[in-house]
Amino acid sequence: MQPAAPEASRRTHLTWRRHVPPALLLFAIARPVAMVELASSPSTVILSIDISGSMRGPI
Repeated sequence: MQPAAPEASRRTHLTWRRHVPPALLLFAIARPVAMVELASSPSTVILSIDISGSMRGPI
């Protein structure tokens, strides 16, 4: 019985490696999706910035 030719072995190795990136892409895209309703209330966010220098620490 003769061992497999190096070219055939290399071809087999490259064949499965060719399919890995598309499989990873499908795995990354295929995520479970669920619609969940949450209770919410309207709110307001106010951002204030002190530029007077009174809150400045020692330099």
